[in-house]
Amino acid sequence: MSHLVLSHIPPVGVAFCLLLFVFGVILRSVLVQRWARFFVFLTMLFTLWAHLTGPGLEDIARKSYPQAGDLITAHAEAAGTAFVIMMGTGIICFFGLLRGGSIRRLARWYQMIVSLMLIITLALLIGTAGIGIRISRPWLQDQAAVTAPVEPAEVSDSL
Repeated sequence: MSHLVLSHIPPVGVAFCLLLFVFGVILRSVLVQRWARFFVFLTMLFTLWAHLTGPGLEDIARKSYPQAGDLITAHAEAAGTAFVIMMGTGIICFFGLLRGGSIRRLARWYQMIVSLMLIITLALLIGTAGIGIRISRPWLQDQAAVTAPVEPAEVSDSL
């Protein structure tokens, strides 16, 4: 259950970090950029925590939603890709934090790499979340199932 709660933190955190980092670059504020890098590192830690809680829930989801097996596999693969990119972004920002006190302004290439990695991470996390949402909502899994005719026997059995 903790995965369902923790999985909301990475996309929101990355969006916040991206806005804060871009804001710091536009203002040329070393302090704002440093705070953005700190929040990226913090978001990386929450992403790690969310990723580690996923496999336990995957087994439960496979038992609870057997029709969603392909979606669960796709969600796990997408989460793995997003996890790797987020870890890379967090590590780059961590090293930027370590060097942040010794340099006045970060190189433009570093700012571009961090911004690009945050954009890619956000896109991957949103895609992963979209797959995750469809797992527990059968009406989103297959449109054919939604429009399939209901047999009278199915209606009387459910009453």
